[in-house]
Amino acid sequence: MKHLFAMWDVNGDGIVCKEDLELVMRQAGGSQLSEDELSFVVDKVMGECGAEENGLTFKEFCQALRDAPVELYVEIPLMD
Repeated sequence: MKHLFAMWDVNGDGIVCKEDLELVMRQAGGSQLSEDELSFVVDKVMGECGAEENGLTFKEFCQALRDAPVELYVEIPLMD
């Protein structure tokens, strides 16, 4: 979970804030969203996670994902 949190905490300040989430969303294909659409999605996600005004702490992040159907796949290329 710490590694996953670190991926979302883009600026490394120990909080997943709206700005972090916006950057991650853009990198994950959200660049096709308009600014308004992206803002709406980020606000909805932060609200559903119970984020405080300044964002999610590691503890809150873990609680938000505890019951979420999250799967992590790692693809390792074969060496010739």
